Amino acid sequence: MNDRQKSHRGLRLFPRLALSYLGFAAAISLAFGLSLILAGLYATGGDLDGIIPDHLVDATGQLQSLEPIYRVGGWVEQLDQDFKVTQVHGDKQTPQMAYTPEDILGLTSPLRHDLDYFAFSYPDEPSGQHLLIYDRSDILIQSSFNISSTNNRSLARMFLLIFGLLFGLISLAMSYLLVRQIKRPIEAMRRGMRAVEAGQGEVRLDFKASPDLLELRDSFNRMSHELETRRTEKAELEEKKNRLLLELSHDLRTPIATIKSFATALSEDVVPESEKKRYYATICLKADKVTTLASDLFTMLRLSEADQPISQVPFDLSEYLRRLAAGFYPEIEASNKTLTLELPQEQLTLIADPSLLERALSNLLANAIKYNQTGQRIGLSAWTEDETVVIEVSDDGQAIASDEIDQLFDPFHRIDQTRRSSEGTGLGLSISRAITERHGGHLSYHYDAGLNRFQLRLPTT
Repeated sequence: MNDRQKSHRGLRLFPRLALSYLGFAAAISLAFGLSLILAGLYATGGDLDGIIPDHLVDATGQLQSLEPIYRVGGWVEQLDQDFKVTQVHGDKQTPQMAYTPEDILGLTSPLRHDLDYFAFSYPDEPSGQHLLIYDRSDILIQSSFNISSTNNRSLARMFLLIFGLLFGLISLAMSYLLVRQIKRPIEAMRRGMRAVEAGQGEVRLDFKASPDLLELRDSFNRMSHELETRRTEKAELEEKKNRLLLELSHDLRTPIATIKSFATALSEDVVPESEKKRYYATICLKADKVTTLASDLFTMLRLSEADQPISQVPFDLSEYLRRLAAGFYPEIEASNKTLTLELPQEQLTLIADPSLLERALSNLLANAIKYNQTGQRIGLSAWTEDETVVIEVSDDGQAIASDEIDQLFDPFHRIDQTRRSSEGTGLGLSISRAITERHGGHLSYHYDAGLNRFQLRLPTT
């Protein structure tokens, strides 16, 4: 079980709804039974025991209140020793005025459903034997007591009134619970989606619900966060592109102005013959710089596009770095510097784009040669750390000022005068960092043991 599942313990939506409906059914059943009881209490004046009392005559020989019996259509007959009716209390519904023991046994038996009437016998009353008689169509009395309102309209109306009231209250309560469990979270998500559609920033939902809806809430929040992150990244990318174009237009202005002025002077034949060669060389040099600027800018823009694929080729990094260093020996010797290689003797396999990696490392080596104005040593080394390959380009020149390190890899940023050269476009380190990041790596700088160290870290897979 993951952390998300642990944080969303509880019943999911379908079981919760099923239990809600079961609870609704149970509540309706309870309301039905309660309505029957309350209607019975109404029909009997609030005393169910009065329908079947323990005694009809009190100790003084007086009949107790028979009103509950009359309410449900019953009556009481007083019998003599020969089972003849001597007195009737209530509305007698049968013509029979005398009974046999068999008649009384049949009337009082709960198994004689063929008889229209049912009786309770009170043989030991002080004033003689009494029969409490009910019409089976008005009230059904078996082993337990039940009320039938077939012919009792007042009882039916009271039952329907009570049951309807309870049903309405239960329905309102269930509707309220369902609104809390389902409608409110869905409304919150709908408002959140409209807010995202309207272009608002990161929209976060916060509500309590079943685990299913909480998962939807968390998914929405993650989606909103990711959209905002992408929107921010896109805005930053557009800002970088605009800054690149602005810096490019600024850097192109000087060489283009030089080319134009020199070309104008040559076309108007105002340049002495002895100076023409220098003018042509300057025009070529400035044109090369314009070409380099345009090429570097194109590379930066291409690397900034995440959907632009790069090749992934396995190769031996040690041999690759030896060949790369060999290509820089002429420049290193011409600058009166020395190159030290520290590479593994065994094969070190790296999966990367060889041409892009060469561009990144060439920029670092070229900077070490051009900008190291005070030192004479350049180093190129490689090693592994866990699942990472580290490639380091170092030089013993002047350390870069600490206040410039944060902007060191920004496009068109040039460092202090000690390490500055009039050559270069100011995009070299930016391109190296972009190439490293496209490979899932990281390019960093630090000064240690008298050396400027640029470390390029790449994953081995």
